Amino acid sequence: MASPSKSLRLIAIPVFLLGIALTLWTARMSQTRERQRSASEFNAESQALARAVEREMTLFTSVLASLGELHTLSDAITPTDFAEFADKGLAHQKAILGPFGFAQRIPRSLRAALERPILDPAAQGAVPAADRPEYFPLTYQNPENGLRLPLGLDLATLPGQLRAIQKMAQTHAPALGAPVADPDPNAPPGFFISAPIEQNGTLSGFTLAILWPRALLNRALSQTRAHHMQVTFFDPTFGTPPPAADAPHIAENPVAVADQPWILRCEATPDYAPTQPLHSAPLLILIGGLTATLLLTLLLAILSNRARAIERTVRERTAQLEYANRQLADEMDERARLEEAMHDATQKEKQRIGQDLHDSLGQKLTGAVYLARALASPADPDTPQQADKLIDILKDAIAQVRRTARGLAPLEVGEDSLASGLRRLAEETCAVFNIACSFQNDAPPESLTPSAAVHLYHIAQESVNNAIRHGHAKEIAIHLAPRTLTIRDNGSGFDPATTHNGAGLRIMRHRAARIPATLTLTSAKTGTTITLAW
Repeated sequence: MASPSKSLRLIAIPVFLLGIALTLWTARMSQTRERQRSASEFNAESQALARAVEREMTLFTSVLASLGELHTLSDAITPTDFAEFADKGLAHQKAILGPFGFAQRIPRSLRAALERPILDPAAQGAVPAADRPEYFPLTYQNPENGLRLPLGLDLATLPGQLRAIQKMAQTHAPALGAPVADPDPNAPPGFFISAPIEQNGTLSGFTLAILWPRALLNRALSQTRAHHMQVTFFDPTFGTPPPAADAPHIAENPVAVADQPWILRCEATPDYAPTQPLHSAPLLILIGGLTATLLLTLLLAILSNRARAIERTVRERTAQLEYANRQLADEMDERARLEEAMHDATQKEKQRIGQDLHDSLGQKLTGAVYLARALASPADPDTPQQADKLIDILKDAIAQVRRTARGLAPLEVGEDSLASGLRRLAEETCAVFNIACSFQNDAPPESLTPSAAVHLYHIAQESVNNAIRHGHAKEIAIHLAPRTLTIRDNGSGFDPATTHNGAGLRIMRHRAARIPATLTLTSAKTGTTITLAW
């Protein structure tokens, strides 16, 4: 299993790579959304500009068409009065149209009468009128020479103007006519635009003006907030100019110019994007994401170093604890060995003293008994009584010596020493306490260490004493089986939960642990059973 510090180091690398990938992906998505939003705003601005151009175009053609109503007044006043009226009363119209004029439809039957004053081929810039069913000479223009055409010129002779006249007769609406060159060679050309004048539903003439697309476009631009864009307004029938190669956005919208569908092309300049709000969002996301990734990676590195330091401290402390535990275990083992040695020495000393009392003092007292019996003779009448009294005293002394010897050395060395000691314990219990104490031996002769046998004997002795003293038992059974010793009584019993810390039970458990053996205690009102298994 990997350590926490190593796990953190392993996590830091994919976290760093994942953070970089997510940051780049988020920045790319934000950049795409910014581009889409910018394109949408650009399209909206270009459409607004196209609508402004259409309004300007509608205003231009409506004003041009309204001038047709003045054509009926041209016969009632002099040209001088009409010019004064146009200068003073048509200021607004002239501001929109610029120069304007009237053309009248003249049938072929009137050609001869009007050829000199109106259709004079010798007039400057005039084109000889061909033999046609009808003519459309320029009859008036304001200001003078404002349309750059001589009065009397048959406008049907201009390139494209005849088509416009025919279109007006069919649609009864303004039409775009011949192109007009701008004095500035770099400026786009203008176009004649005509609005029909009708009587009884028939084309009787038309009003004429020059439409300068650039001026119309400039007026529309002044009404919108379209900035940082290149605008091209062109007639696609004369060709489509190529768009700029570096334009970030291009939008084309159709605009009706009289009867012609023109194209309004808007191209964003390279500095268009910085003018939009939140244009730096992708950059901010990129910087923020990279910063967060680096901070998270740095945090993981710091945590890894801290975890490594903690692991090192834990290893050092663990090694110290293991060393202390080994020392403690060695000390406990040494203490156990010393206790065992002291116990063995004590038992040996007790056994030696008991044997000395039994073999030496006991033998001497026994000899004194026999000598006292020899003194019992009928020679002295008081001697037998004294000898009998001496014999009784010596018997008591011998019994006391034996009891003392058995206390110091309860078991004799041998394979059947435990069974002999337990049998003698049962016999002495019956004799001393006048109760029924039995011993049953079902265990075959087996090798028990003298120390283990002594511990088992003292546990049995403590159990018998507790049964008599605390349980007031009348019957006690001691049963020695293969690797098992059981002491059972019919006393009043006790609660092990409340008396488990008694000195007798603690000593019994300590002796059982020294054998080693498992001590099991069960107690009830009908008696107590103690079992030792080794």
